Amino acid sequence: MQHVSIIALDKSLGSAITIPLEMLSAANDVARARKQTDKINNVEIVGTQTGQIQLTGGLAIQTQRRVQEITATDLIFVPGIWGNPRAAIRRQPELLQWLQEQASLGATICSITTGSYFLAEAGLLNGKQATTHWRYFDDFQQRYPRVKLQRKRFITAADNLYCTGSVNAARDLILHFVGQLYDEVIANEIARHFTHELKRSYESLLLAQDPHSTHHDETIIKVQEWLQENFQTPIQVATLAEQFGMSTGNHPQK
Repeated sequence: MQHVSIIALDKSLGSAITIPLEMLSAANDVARARKQTDKINNVEIVGTQTGQIQLTGGLAIQTQRRVQEITATDLIFVPGIWGNPRAAIRRQPELLQWLQEQASLGATICSITTGSYFLAEAGLLNGKQATTHWRYFDDFQQRYPRVKLQRKRFITAADNLYCTGSVNAARDLILHFVGQLYDEVIANEIARHFTHELKRSYESLLLAQDPHSTHHDETIIKVQEWLQENFQTPIQVATLAEQFGMSTGNHPQK
């Protein structure tokens, strides 16, 4: 059994908490239905305080434990904050220390939108690729110049640290984790329930282990996928470029 910690903080985006909670809870339900009890994982809502946490939009959620009580966990989700995250960072020194400790123990940490501020403030992203919500690109880069901010990526992966630039990208990343925590059969089942298509999204392809087979441009990924599926078909570059709205110079047509 793996332990998953979903962090809840005041003014967190509710979707940054409920989406991983719902998807992982659904994966547990599917595992139970398939009698794969060895794949069931412990998913907890945690925070720097116990009790009711006020989220955005008038939502409230109960934390089950304080992070200070958790000595080891396997997967952590750090939510984005509605509005400027800097004030929230100043109020959470215990969380920063805990993230540092868990990272040193090998925990996988995923930040959702501006949750990357917490990872950067804890020094975990120094020298590593990261992304955040587009509205805070300039502020993030100025505040954390040692982080390699990726403005064209919605998902970044650096060792055991993942950052997402949108809630939709976080959903794609959670499907990736479901495949790791459970298996691909359960991941496909969860995809059927939570996405509009079964096949992996283009952002998920960016997480492939072979970096040479990935690209941050979605159009290029579409071309790569088509070539892999039609490798036996005679191909003309001009025809392929026209099919995907590109020129033969690899620039999208306008």
